[in-house]
Order: sequence, then C-alpha cells, then structure tokens
Amino acid sequence: MKKVPVCALFLPFRGPNGTVPPTGLVTAASQITPPTNGPATDVYIHTSAKALKFLTQGTILHEVLHNLTGLEDFLDLDERTGVQPPFDLKTLVGIETSPGVDPKPGTTIDITKQLEVKGCAGTN
Repeated sequence: MKKVPVCALFLPFRGPNGTVPPTGLVTAASQITPPTNGPATDVYIHTSAKALKFLTQGTILHEVLHNLTGLEDFLDLDERTGVQPPFDLKTLVGIETSPGVDPKPGTTIDITKQLEVKGCAGTN
C-alpha cells in the first residue's frame, strides 16, 4: 500500500485521506504493516531537488537497517520486556550510553550520524 513514504520528512505527500504535511518522522516500510502481513523490505526516496539536498547515504542505510533488522529507532526500558538485544537501532549502532535511556530524545539523526562516523555510510 506504500502509504507512508520516506519523503514525508521533507515534503507533503498525498495519502489516502488527502495531503499529509511533513511530520519530522522518516519511515521505512518495515515500520508499517504491509497489507499481506509479510515482511516489508522497501525504502522510498523522493527525487525532488528539495528532498535530495537532505538525503545522505547514512539516511538510506538507516532506513535499510529498519528493514533488515525489524528494529525501531529506540525502545524505552519499559518497552524492552521480552525483547532480546539489540533492542533498537540506537543500541545496535552503539550510541546508547545508559540502558533504556535515549541519548538524544526526540531525534534519530544520531543513528544516521553514527553510521557515517563509523564509516558505514558516506556523508555525500
């Protein structure tokens, strides 16, 4: 169904109920439920000049990691019950300093930046 494109961070998009403004959240297909309930593997990239100037290799890898691992960006300590490490992408890339405490609450750019710092992705 592809209702939530990655470009939603940068540009309004047309959803099933009309135009949706940018939310500040990037979403990989693995973070939504595909209509077949099977695994999602897609990452969508808007090719407008406005969106592309913010797109980096780190952003693409960040979204691909959601699909490859099925992990969310961050899980608080109370959300980790029954979940085995790595609990989330922040734990996976090694930026969680205290268990269950988000090192940069409200943002996930730290994941992307860590992928660049560790040489997993270029900065463009």
